[in-house]
Amino acid sequence: MSWICRSSMYSPVYQSADALINILFSSGTTGEPKVIPWTQLCPIRCAADTWAHLDLRPKDVDLWPTNLGWVMGPIQIFSCFLNGATLALYHGSPLGRGFCKFVQDARVSVLGSVPSLVKSWKAGNLTKGLDWTKIRVLATTGEASDIDDNLWLSSRTCYKPIVECCGGTELASSYIQGRLLQPQAFGAFSGPSMSTGFVILDEQGNPYVSIVRRIF
Repeated sequence: MSWICRSSMYSPVYQSADALINILFSSGTTGEPKVIPWTQLCPIRCAADTWAHLDLRPKDVDLWPTNLGWVMGPIQIFSCFLNGATLALYHGSPLGRGFCKFVQDARVSVLGSVPSLVKSWKAGNLTKGLDWTKIRVLATTGEASDIDDNLWLSSRTCYKPIVECCGGTELASSYIQGRLLQPQAFGAFSGPSMSTGFVILDEQGNPYVSIVRRIF
C-alpha cells in the first residue's frame, strides 16, 4: 500500500465515548428509513460480539456480502480490524458462481450470509465442485432462515455451525444470537447477545424475572 511509506505523522484527536463517528440509515423494514448515528462505542460493540459469538480471530478470513449502506458493512470493517482478522472483498454480485468460487480461492474461514442468498446458491447448485471446507463458522441475519437451506449450507462445509444473528442498526450488533459454546439448532437462537439482558414485563410494567430465567 502506497501510504505505508509516508513520513507524515498525524496526532490523534481525543473525543468522548458518545462522540459521533458516522451516520447509518435503517433498512426501512419497520417503516420509513431513519437516520441512526453511531458513537465511538459502536465499533467496540461490533468487535466484541463477533469475537464472542463468531469466534473471530487473527488469521481468520471473514466474508459477508453487504455494502456500507447496510449495518453489516460497518460491522464487518470494525470487527475485522479490531480483532485482527482479514476482510475479504468481492467485486460483483454474490448471487453467481463467481462469488462461491471466491469463497474457496480466498480461503474464507468465517462466512456470513442472508437466507435468500443461501436459497439462490442451493437452487443453482453453485457450490458444486468447490471446496468450502476452510470455513469453520457460518452466520446469517436479515431474514428468517429456512431449516432445509441451512442444512444444505452447513453440509457444504462439513457441517459447521450456523450462528443466527438478530439485532438492529441502533445497537451496532445483535440482541439475540447463537453461540458456539452450545449446540446450534438451524434457524434458532441460543440466547441474548453478550452484555444483553432480556426483561418481560407484565401489564403493570413489572418484570417477570422467573419467566426470563426459564426461557434461557
